[in-house]
Amino acid sequence: MSNNNEVPTEAFKFFLRLAEKEDLLTHNIHWPSATYSGRELTGMNTKRFYEAQHRMGLLCYFDKDEESAFEWYMLAAKQGNGAAQFSLGNCYRYGIGTDKNEKKSFKWYLKSAEGGYKLAFLPTGDCYLHGKGVKQSTDKAWAWYQKAI
Repeated sequence: MSNNNEVPTEAFKFFLRLAEKEDLLTHNIHWPSATYSGRELTGMNTKRFYEAQHRMGLLCYFDKDEESAFEWYMLAAKQGNGAAQFSLGNCYRYGIGTDKNEKKSFKWYLKSAEGGYKLAFLPTGDCYLHGKGVKQSTDKAWAWYQKAI
């Protein structure tokens, strides 16, 4: 690594290899806008630890590997991670790492919102308001907008 610009990419590849081997040391993974819940992540199996999986999805996304990001989000979302469910909603909405699909986008936004993930309230309302992936309902849209306030 002769160039300092290569360091983040090489570090990312290292952590990705660890994650694929289910030996993720996510307490050492940081990026400028990261927040950390204070929970120790060392020694957790990534198949069960959805926060680590969602973080890996974010790292892949920021490293421009959208397909891998989508796969990591899916792993975490299927285990009930609201942030990952929201991220999947965005992936299906904008075609990030997968084909665009309004029904699937709505499905994941709704799961996330129903689980209490507040960032999903507005897009869930938007889907209802504009009939994107769901039958249009201004009443349901308004209800989600009210929750977002």
